[in-house]
This record gives sequence, C-alpha cells and structure tokens, in this order.
Amino acid sequence: MGDPLVNRLTKTVALVVALGVVAGACSGDDEETAPSEETAPSGGETSEQPDGGGSSDGGDPYVIGYGVDITGQYAQQGEGLRAGVESYVDALNAAGGINGRELELVLLDDASAPDRAVANVSTMLDRGALGIGGFVLSNVCGAVAAELERREVPLVCNSAGDDLILPTQPFVYTARALTPHQAQPAIEFASSLVDDDARIAFINLGSAAIQGYVANAKELAEEKGWEIVAHEEAPVTSPDVTALVAKVVAAEPDVIIGGLTDAAAVATLRALVAQDASDIPLINYDGGSSASTLEAGATENFYVLRNFAFATEDAAAEHSGVQKFIDDVEAAGHDPAGVFVVNGYLQGMLWAKALEVCADPCTSVALQASLDNLAVDTDGLTSGPMTYGPDRHEAFDTYDLYHWDTDAGAPVLAAAGLPAGTS
Repeated sequence: MGDPLVNRLTKTVALVVALGVVAGACSGDDEETAPSEETAPSGGETSEQPDGGGSSDGGDPYVIGYGVDITGQYAQQGEGLRAGVESYVDALNAAGGINGRELELVLLDDASAPDRAVANVSTMLDRGALGIGGFVLSNVCGAVAAELERREVPLVCNSAGDDLILPTQPFVYTARALTPHQAQPAIEFASSLVDDDARIAFINLGSAAIQGYVANAKELAEEKGWEIVAHEEAPVTSPDVTALVAKVVAAEPDVIIGGLTDAAAVATLRALVAQDASDIPLINYDGGSSASTLEAGATENFYVLRNFAFATEDAAAEHSGVQKFIDDVEAAGHDPAGVFVVNGYLQGMLWAKALEVCADPCTSVALQASLDNLAVDTDGLTSGPMTYGPDRHEAFDTYDLYHWDTDAGAPVLAAAGLPAGTS
C-alpha cells in the first residue's frame, strides 16, 4: 500500500493536491489514461468479476475510490466533499470499521476535468476499489459512467444528469435526489409566493443536470400559465453571472429560479442588492445551498432546496444524526457548515452501510446488489431516509426548503417534505 496516489486519510491535503497534479500531468500518456483491463484488488482476482473492480475478503480493508476537484474551478465544493467523506471514514475506522475491517479511500483530484477523471478511475480500480464515488459536476460523472458500467463497478455521484438515472442504469447512482427532480418542489414553493399571472425568470450554470432542472421548471411554470420573462445561462467553465443578473432584473420578474453553485449564488445575491432588487424571491437548487451562502446573502428572500439538514444548534438538539455529524466533522478538524461537507459525509455513510451487508468476499457486483436494497436512516440528518432499489437510483424523494432568518442569524425551514419530481 505504498503507492503515493492513495490517500489513507492520514495524509495532508497538500499531498493529495500535489499527487493529483502529478496524475493529471501523466494523463497525456495513452498507457496511463486508457482504462486498465486488469485490476490489482486487495483480495486478489475473482472469477465472478474478471473485468470489474476489486474484491475484499479476510482482514483486508474495503477500498472505495473517490474523485474530487481540489485544484480546479470547483475546488470549494471538492474540498467540502473531501472533508466530509474523510470525516465519516475517520470516525468509522476509529469505532472499529465495518465488520472489523477498515474502510480505505483512494482519493484523487480530477479538477472537474472529464478526461482526468477517467484516468483517475483506472488508478482507483488498479488499487482495488470496489466502488467509485464523489464528482462535483454531473458532466464529470457522465464521463466515467460508461466505463464503470462496462466493468460492472458501482458509481455513486454527488450529481448526475437525468440521462444516467432515467431509465435506471444498473451501476450508476446519485447520492442526492436527481437534480432535474428539484423543479417540482421549486415551482410549487414559488406558487406560494406569487399570483396566478406570475412573471418568472431563470438564471443558471450550464451543467447537464442543472439544464434538466431548468427545463423541467420551465415546463411546470408554463403549465401554471406563468410568463417566462428571462432565462440567462453561464457556462460551468466560466461561471460569471454578474452581467446576467442585470438582464434578469430588467425583465421585472416576480420570482427567480436559480441553478447556481454557491459562489455563483453569492455573486447573484450581491448583484441583486447592487441593483436594488433584493426583494425579488430567488429559489435556488441544492448545489448552492450552504449555510455560508445563505449568510452571505443575508436576505430572507433567498430560498434553497436541500436534502440535508443544516448543522445548527437547534437541529442538533432535535436530531442525533445532526449532532453526530457535527462531532465527527469537528473531530477531523473541518467545519460542519462548509460547502458540500455534509454531501461527502453522507456519501461515506452510503458506502459504509452498503459494505456492511455485502457478501464476503465482497466484489463490485455484490456491492451493487447491496446498494440496490439499501435503506439508511440518518437520524434526522436528511429530509428522509436514503433509499435505493433496482428501479430507483436516486437517494431521496423529498426536499426541504430553507432561508436565512436575520433575527436568529441561522438558516430556518420555510417548507418541509416537498415531493421531488418524478419525470
């Protein structure tokens, strides 16, 4: 286990970043970037899965690959995923691991570059990974999905386009509700804020998942007879939305639907304030829903969809899962309120619970079968249980909606248990 590309959770972030850069530099070599036809699983090859991921038996650690953006455009989200998943795994291993065995991460920096993510996946499988997780953007998830389907290795993405989940592909999952399915709760909540003849505007980044969300929201708005007065989109590679906000405000909408990451959401909120338009309600998808984003906006007219509870004192007092999340993340030296930290933490939980019931020796195919029958009670850390089934590969079917309470100085619930869309 001396390969320097493996992050064993005791190494520093600087080392992970440095080695991720090395991996990226090697990606020009065809032998390095081509998906490996053989793996080096920790428990040896298995006849059940000659072209798949690893196999784990005996006392060997369970190995999971994890792709994050540490040095790219979305490093803030990638650092959060890393902090969250490492916090969960640290606490898990300190408590005895899974069935007496540790969980080991092969964590590599993909800089949200699809080609680099594909190369990293080959390295993860060579290190014996039974499954692959992470990935900030749906585009990057899509880039690695076909190869992992071919090799029968389960993939659990932070964000996935609806084309990867509908219809269900056997080895591809998303750790949230499908992003396009956020349209229904967003529009239903918007209807509580506006009149029947509402004017609605959209502003978003151009990832595949967000575009699906916006398309669904537009369709639902049109069904309600609302007028779509503006739609502005920024590329994910250059998410500068400031100039776009002026065009949205000029259209005089009654409500704005956002598909904005945290940094883009903060920029949008500041631009709305600068243009004396902060009274227009903005409802954002969950990719830009961190506590720091709500606090930076400091307006009660900014609403965010979430599957995950906020790490507040009130939530911790009410739900043991929230308190444990706070304790584990702080013990690892991270901020529970950080962007995407809870996302990474819950992905660690998903893998651990699936491995706990995986047949021994656990192979990638057996792990996929475990995921397909998974139901995880998070003790209040999420809007509902995390569940998968053979015909359902998104983890949630409801959303909560939050906004900032200026008096309390904290996020508070605006609506709970809103059904996610189903088409």
